[in-house]
Order: sequence, then structure tokens, then C-alpha cells
Amino acid sequence: MPGSSKILKRCDSFSHAEPLEFNLDLQIKAMRVMGLWQDDEIGSGVLCKCYPFYRLFLLGVAITHLTTMAIGTTQYWGDLAQMAMIGSMVLSYIEILDGPERNEIIKECASVTNKMCRAYIVVAIIGGGTWSAEPIVDMAMHKMLHPGEKHEWTLPFMAWFPFDQHTTPMYHLVYLFQASAIIIGCGVTVAADMFFVSLMICTAGYLRLLAKSLEHMYERVRTEHVPAQLPREPEQDNAELREEHVYDFLVACIKHHKSIISFASELEKIISPVMLFQFIATSLEICLAGFQAKLGDMMGPSFFKFLLYTTANVMQTFFYCKFGDDIEFESNKLTSSIYNSKWYDGSEKLKKTLRILLLRSQKPIRMWAGKFYVVSLETFSNLMHHSYSFFTLLSQMHE
Repeated sequence: MPGSSKILKRCDSFSHAEPLEFNLDLQIKAMRVMGLWQDDEIGSGVLCKCYPFYRLFLLGVAITHLTTMAIGTTQYWGDLAQMAMIGSMVLSYIEILDGPERNEIIKECASVTNKMCRAYIVVAIIGGGTWSAEPIVDMAMHKMLHPGEKHEWTLPFMAWFPFDQHTTPMYHLVYLFQASAIIIGCGVTVAADMFFVSLMICTAGYLRLLAKSLEHMYERVRTEHVPAQLPREPEQDNAELREEHVYDFLVACIKHHKSIISFASELEKIISPVMLFQFIATSLEICLAGFQAKLGDMMGPSFFKFLLYTTANVMQTFFYCKFGDDIEFESNKLTSSIYNSKWYDGSEKLKKTLRILLLRSQKPIRMWAGKFYVVSLETFSNLMHHSYSFFTLLSQMHE
């Protein structure tokens, strides 16, 4: 994915300022499997040469699946239930196509990242499996409740094909194609989301460590640095040496802060247009999926299918908003951390430098969705409210 390698290089550029080690191997492997990441780990042999064709194959399956569903809307234009189902899935696939106290912070961030990845994977497996298995479950339930009656074969998605997909063996081929599209779609979405959300968690973690370093910079210099390592003039005493060392440590923190800002800016450039579309699409997806579930059998497999689909969409958006909110929160804490440091014991040079850093820290680091919406919990709350409003409007129109 363009920009991803640049993001990691930027991450490495300031990882030395604080010993924060986030393991993104799982996220990178998932991106690699889904055709989103090509690097030196793939090698330079046959696998490397075949990888672009593998990416084209995955893209071709997604585009073909999207096209058949889009054309399928003409077959069910007057059917609100089918239109809602197709519309929500088309939006989803369009979205797919376009990391003592410091150790505790590191462990906490790593734990949150791992839990988030597991939650993504579990929901994707359950949701994708339920959607794929729905026609089979529906057929089994029909045979059990209505033995002897003929049941029309259904597919996971209503789509148009230039042949009759309800006859053998075309039905089985189309079913396998759509099931494969579900697996690819879920895999691409989960891989990309895990990677970028993990980077957002890493950014918030770096800001937390920076805040702690600034607040306790005198203590850190006293306990973690050896004054004898500094160049010593004969007339200098220990207090002067310590003051110089504190200032050097402050300069290192400022460089670290600039690197975090640069890293967050690079990350925002990548996810900003995606998040803008995701906010709009998720609002419509939740509305249409909920409307489809309301029109269907509340106890049938279709209801649970859309319930899981809606849950996955809500969770996907929530993770971005939650950790985007964490970045803004942690960047705002820098101001209080600077104020709580023992700045009053410092030299005039140190106080002047702290004032400059204080002014910069008053501008929080934010993730933006297309420069229109801040990626935050407040935006998530508004998104849910708008989805419910659209759902109510559709329900009233249908009644």
C-alpha cells in the first residue's frame, strides 16, 4: 500500500528517542497476504515476480463482484429489501478498493493492539462465515420446517450474471465465487484496519512517553544519566553540569516531539481520504443493513447476518475514532506535563525553550477525515445519531 513503508521508516526515525517497541509483524503479514504490502521479506525470486499478478487477481475478484452487484440493482429496483441489502454491500466494497513506568506504557499499548487485532479477526471470521453460510442454513431450515417443498437456491448476494445462476453447476460456481469475494473483502478490510489502527495506538503511546519524560525530566537526568559523561570544564560544578544535561535532554524531547508530529502528519495523509468516505459509507451501511434486517424475518438467518454485519461496521469505525481521540487527548496532556515539570529551577535558556514548546503543544495533534471531520469519539457519536435518523426516515417512507 502506498505510503505504508514510508510510515514505518518515519516511525523508526524517532523510536530511538524513547525505547518503545511495538511488534507489527501480525499486521504486516496480514497486509502481505491480502496483496497490500510488498517488501524485501517476499524475496526476489519467483514469489516476488508473481506477487503483482496475485494482487491483480484479488483486485479482479473484488471488482467483478462489485460490478455484478451494481448491475443486480436493476433487477431489484422496486424491491426495497433487496435494494437495501445490495446498497449496503456495494458501499462496503467500494471502501475496500480505494504500535519501571515506561515498560508499563509499552506493555499496555501492545496489549491494546493485540486485543484490537483479535477482535477484528474474530468478528471478520464470524461475520464472513455467517454471510457465506446463510444460503446453506436457509435451505436446511426450509427442509426441516417444510419437508417435501421445493426451495429456490439463493446466493449470499443478489447479483446479475450473463447466465442462469440457479442451475447446476453454475449455482455452485457462483456460490464459490461470492464466498471467495467475502473472504478477500474481509481480509483486505481487516488487514488494512489492523495496520493503521495499530499505528494510531503507537502514536498515542509515544505521546504518553513524551509527556512522562517532560514531566520528570529532572528526575530522569538524575537517575538515568551520568554527569561524568559530559564534557567538563574545570570551573564547572555539578549543578551547572546537571543544568546542561537537563537542557540537552529537553532538546532531545523537542526533537522527539517534532518527529511524532511529522509521523502523525504522514499517517493522516494516508487515512484522511479513506476515513472521510468511511464515515459517509458507514452511516449509510448501518442504516441500510438495519433497514434490511427489519424487513426480513427477525428470527431467520438473514437477521443475524445483518446484525453481525452492522456490528462489524460499528466496531470498525469505533476503533478509528477511539484511538484518534486518544492521540488528541495525549497531545493535549503535553501542556500540563510541561507545566508540572520543575521548570522554575531551570535556567533562563531552559525556560525560554520550554515556553516555545508550550506554545506548540497547545495545538493538539488530530486525525482528520478529509479535513471535514475530526476522527474522535464525538464524531462517532454524531455518526451513530445520523445513521439512526436515516434509518427512521427509511422506515417511515416504507410504512
